[in-house]
Amino acid sequence: LALYSSRIEYIPRPFYKYRHRVGSIVMTKDRVAIDKRILDNLINHKLVESIISDHGLSEKYFSELIALRLIVKNSIRFYMDHRGYYKLWRQTYPDLTISIFKSKHISWRTRFAYFITYIGLYPIFMKLKEKCQK
Repeated sequence: LALYSSRIEYIPRPFYKYRHRVGSIVMTKDRVAIDKRILDNLINHKLVESIISDHGLSEKYFSELIALRLIVKNSIRFYMDHRGYYKLWRQTYPDLTISIFKSKHISWRTRFAYFITYIGLYPIFMKLKEKCQK
């Protein structure tokens, strides 16, 4: 929508409120619901990337497209304790790894999380972090 707008403004007020409902598709850990959320993220990303590409803006928004790919890829990371999701994480945007470590816009924390996920230690790290916080 921003590409077709003549003017964009920011209003510093919330116009929506999140409501977490037990049993909602967002809160469920059901494999089918997880797969649907991941697929929806991938489809939405492809749509945004194709619109940007169609307008010849891929180079201009290169860093933003990297960030968007990282967001999509990280949405898979939260399910690493389920079988098969590590492989899916590795297969999703495999070319992203070099961009993550080359980009000056990616924080060291994000790079660290990416690295431990890449080598397969993210679930172990999260369990250790959880124990330390108790």
